Amino acid sequence: MQEVVQEMITFAVVNREGSLTAAAHALGKSKGYVSTHIARLESFMETKLLFRSTRKIALTKAGALLLPHCEALVERLDLAKHTMSESHEQMSGEIRLTIPMSFGHFAIQTWISEFKQLYPNVMLSVSLSNTPFDLENSDFDLAIRAANDVSNLDYVAVHLASFHYALYASKQFLMEKGEPKNIGELAHYDAVLHSEVDATKTWQLTSSEQTIVIEPKVSCSFNSAEACMQAAQMGLGIARLPEYLAAETDLIKVLSHYQSSPIAVQLIYPYQGQQPRRVRALIDFLKAKRELGELLAHC
Repeated sequence: MQEVVQEMITFAVVNREGSLTAAAHALGKSKGYVSTHIARLESFMETKLLFRSTRKIALTKAGALLLPHCEALVERLDLAKHTMSESHEQMSGEIRLTIPMSFGHFAIQTWISEFKQLYPNVMLSVSLSNTPFDLENSDFDLAIRAANDVSNLDYVAVHLASFHYALYASKQFLMEKGEPKNIGELAHYDAVLHSEVDATKTWQLTSSEQTIVIEPKVSCSFNSAEACMQAAQMGLGIARLPEYLAAETDLIKVLSHYQSSPIAVQLIYPYQGQQPRRVRALIDFLKAKRELGELLAHC
């Protein structure tokens, strides 16, 4: 009977959201999970409940009769959940989060400090790392990664923001070496590379007219954006840096009409049932920041 209750909840959410995909996002589950629940409920009720097409769904006559019972069940469960949540004196506990190294300082200055003000008894345990990992088999609750393609169907991926890489150099460096006037001259200047982001030792740059791949003259390389930024500030060469990071410095943008393609910042977490309230609170907080455009305010 417990399975049927969950299937009825899924059915109500599918009708509310208007599609299997949207319902999967709302439930924090995969599309296959939602489809299986609907099929099982139809089997249990011994009748077809939904007409499905590639673009939309519609209730059958039997589905329309069943829907009010499913919606009433959801309302009762929501009321019970609200009643239980009010019994908690204050949200507390640990959230384990991994974010890219280049986001660390920026995140602490902006949304991490604000979240802590809202939830002072929640402990944020933050790991700064660019290393790929298996989130489902790790100890982390959430991950933030710069990745345009998160194709693992076992994860929920929420787009939070986008940023670009651009070229930067110090004022002193440009005074001594001169500023490149076109993309062709760039190959004659010392360059600072990010050994992980620029693993191929090339830079792909895009303007309104073209996308070009160049091989810069590498002066030095580092495995963190902050180190590359500091090297550029010391006059060691031109660096390709995230705009949100360079915006906090006195570095000068070089060939400003060239930049990288947009890089997506994704919030990633495993598909699972009910998350702890503290984790859900951080997810909702970051989504709200996304709507306000505050996560990467300088980009």
